[in-house]
Amino acid sequence: MNKYIVGLVFVIVFGISNAISSTSTIFEDHKLQTYSPIVAGAKDILFEIRVDGLIDNIKRTTAISNIEDLYFRFYWVYPGEYRIEVEGLPKGFAVLKSNLKNQVKPYVDMIFSEDFIRQFERTPFVNDPKEKNSYIKKEDTSSTVSSVRIKLNEKNLLSEIYSKSPYSTVLSQFEYKLRSWSNGKNVLTKIVIEEKGSGIVNMKTIDVEREVFSGIGLPSEIKIEETVSRDSKIITTSNLKLNFSNYNINTGKADRFIRDSK
Repeated sequence: MNKYIVGLVFVIVFGISNAISSTSTIFEDHKLQTYSPIVAGAKDILFEIRVDGLIDNIKRTTAISNIEDLYFRFYWVYPGEYRIEVEGLPKGFAVLKSNLKNQVKPYVDMIFSEDFIRQFERTPFVNDPKEKNSYIKKEDTSSTVSSVRIKLNEKNLLSEIYSKSPYSTVLSQFEYKLRSWSNGKNVLTKIVIEEKGSGIVNMKTIDVEREVFSGIGLPSEIKIEETVSRDSKIITTSNLKLNFSNYNINTGKADRFIRDSK
């Protein structure tokens, strides 16, 4: 996986966790109008993820050749505790397994941290006088991010997070759609991230497809397309596809595994 992925996702999550308003009314419409598996009743989820081309990549880049199946098993328990296991590799290979987990973890964090708006309500924002429905974070000398601006769309859904540090700027944009199963709620379907720094532009598009499992809308597929360019010339491109399957919802299996592994 491209070396920029973890860094980019960290910037997004960092921007989100610091982009909070001291007045929850700014995000009230967003919370009421967006679909959340947690609100829909998901409290305990066990599922698997398979990554297109991963087995071939492991065979090509390591001495491991006898792989019949290779996948990640996720154990998630409300409000956000989870464990990841890599299944299908021989015993050992701790470093390889850790690296593989880090490849998929940021995308799962994005999807299953749907209650992140509540975190936003700890840090003060003020109205941006230059643009309607925009808010800027009050100055904070202790933060490594020098400025953060959030923007809501015409429905008051979170549409943009712009963060600026001494080394880079990151613009994250969010798109939503209504689904037949979402009971009138808007479902997050796409995230577009553009990071600029040191003459490099990293553009990432994350498309999320969901299906209904046990009455709850959950990811079935995530596609990631990424390009890195300098001076408008593309340096590298990459694609990643995560396939979600074998959901066990509210069976207690995830909770038992996490408790037993402590």
